[in-house]
Amino acid sequence: MTWQPIETAPSGVDVLIVSDGVVKCANYDYGEWTDIVEQYQVFEDVTHWMSFPKPPKDQTNANW
Repeated sequence: MTWQPIETAPSGVDVLIVSDGVVKCANYDYGEWTDIVEQYQVFEDVTHWMSFPKPPKDQTNANW
């Protein structure tokens, strides 16, 4: 996984974004980047995106 230019981001899919130098979980829909946790927070200075990583195959030793 690598960071991609924001112009290539999918619409309607939860992804990681970089906004003002901070990584956030967001979704692009209706022309806005919206926080998937606090759905009323909208991000404007978004520069890059990346899909979420896959969970570990062996979750018995996962640190969560």
